[in-house]
Amino acid sequence: MESNPLEAWRFQGVFKKYAGDEFQVIRESSLVGALRRLSLEGVDLVLLDADLPEGRGLANLVRVLLSHPKTPIVVLTGVKDETVALQALRCGAEDYVIKDEVADREALIRISRYSIERHQYYIRGHY
Repeated sequence: MESNPLEAWRFQGVFKKYAGDEFQVIRESSLVGALRRLSLEGVDLVLLDADLPEGRGLANLVRVLLSHPKTPIVVLTGVKDETVALQALRCGAEDYVIKDEVADREALIRISRYSIERHQYYIRGHY
């Protein structure tokens, strides 16, 4: 879920370039659309923009977690705030990524892979 079309296009390009066909990136520009899509089809990971039109910050994260607790979520934000990052992780996000700090674009692929694996590990009760 990314509200900025340019950012969404950039992230889609990163996934295509560095992960090939491993990931199919589907963009939703609103939380309502994303929640509807999550209900209709299997999604391995949500990259959640912290600033969507329907809400800001952790409110969006909580809405997705409450409706789809078995789907790992990585919060993407333009705001560097360690307090909010820790709150997001405590709420259940797998990671908190500041968009401009993902200088190594391959890191976003790695974060995505690790988030999916880590979430599955905990879902299976191996903690």
